Amino acid sequence: MRRQGNQVRVTAQLVSLWDGSQLWSQTYDRELTTENLFDIQSEIVQAIAGAVDIVIDEETRRRNQQAGAHNGELEPITEVSATTQ
Repeated sequence: MRRQGNQVRVTAQLVSLWDGSQLWSQTYDRELTTENLFDIQSEIVQAIAGAVDIVIDEETRRRNQQAGAHNGELEPITEVSATTQ
């Protein structure tokens, strides 16, 4: 998170634990006031949660295809890593 005056910038990234590749990234620029601090936090958390669901589904399908998964057995996701700067 960076702040300049009344502006705040939050950058969130989702990185694959398997190969270190970036799966998802988003930057949020908002005007920060004492009245909207929690609103900004909620908005960003909801966006990240939605992105994580999508990325996990896509990453699981990709790994299962690469591993040759058959008969409907899916590889479980055991770790998710999200970082903020």
